[in-house]
Amino acid sequence: MTSQPKTWIHLCLLAAVGMLIVWGSLMKVSSQQTPAAAPNYPEYRFNPHVPMLNGIQQTRKDPWLWLENGRVKLGLNLEYGGAVCWLSKAGSDFNLVNWHDPGRQIQTSYFGEDSYPVSESGYRLWKWNPVQAGDVRGNRSPVIAFKEEKNHLWVRCQPLNWGAMESAVSLRGKSDPGPAPAEAFMDVDATLDGPVVKLTFGLTYWGTESHGNCTFEMPAVYTVAPLTRYWTYTGNHPWTNEPAEDLSDKVPPNMTIKQFEHKATEQWGAWLTPQGFGLTAYQPDATTFSAGTFYPPPGTVNLDAPRDAHWGRADHCHYLGGFRHLPIDQWHCRYEWDLYLMVGELAEARRVITQDLRHAPKLRANGPAPVN
Repeated sequence: MTSQPKTWIHLCLLAAVGMLIVWGSLMKVSSQQTPAAAPNYPEYRFNPHVPMLNGIQQTRKDPWLWLENGRVKLGLNLEYGGAVCWLSKAGSDFNLVNWHDPGRQIQTSYFGEDSYPVSESGYRLWKWNPVQAGDVRGNRSPVIAFKEEKNHLWVRCQPLNWGAMESAVSLRGKSDPGPAPAEAFMDVDATLDGPVVKLTFGLTYWGTESHGNCTFEMPAVYTVAPLTRYWTYTGNHPWTNEPAEDLSDKVPPNMTIKQFEHKATEQWGAWLTPQGFGLTAYQPDATTFSAGTFYPPPGTVNLDAPRDAHWGRADHCHYLGGFRHLPIDQWHCRYEWDLYLMVGELAEARRVITQDLRHAPKLRANGPAPVN
């Protein structure tokens, strides 16, 4: 009788040991079947398995969507995810927008919170970075839908991750990975009101990973080379008509190395010709602004050349960006924000911003958003 409890205890111990052995074997098999994440580049930074959605079948040969009134002419291009590729005075062929490659235009992009790691081959791997127009290899973001009305344009695309090349090579083990679509939709909604172009940008994220406190580039504005002077206001007394500031000398000569980051206390920036004509952008939600230039040494470009559309496709350009940090969480989230553009003299643009736009609606953030 006294031996029965001991036998029972022994049986329990043996069963427990057996379960541990089986569990360990299963774990070993599971770990062998599951591929490890790429060194120094976990997949939450860049999901290589997002499907590319089918773009709409273009029945028109012309990829441009146009709005024009008596003051301004705007062109969205369906071959670049609906990004702004043309902005000029009405009736003018002097396009102020540089659209040399899918990283230019007037568009939006988003940067994940993580840093830029370096792969074992020595290349810098790109973070999660959906871009409206396309990626660094020239692939274009597919347009999912668009509307073209008399006084209104709307385009939705599935953005591509900008630095897909090295990142996808490391994760997929392919030498030619192709485009890497993001788990998101980007919208742009365009209307004109006198001299003002209003663009409402939207982001619908439907991924399964959180990307932390992301950097919103809201927007990226790339202008043509003849607009050589950068103006803004950084003073402590905004909206009091204090003089605007020409800060062109603070803008570094190569934006790929360094940019001029600053607080624009009236939340606008302008790239102008030396004569004072150009493009002013007002972004009421940005907390930081950045100006840059991609420009050859003096004397290698003739700025007195005819001011026609060829500047839009030239490599030389100037840049203005507004930035803000906001979370992009897993599953569904939706952001909308507005950008206001004006073509012409800075004095008029600043007056319109001060009198009509400074109290415009701010960024809108929604909870779970429908994907369709």
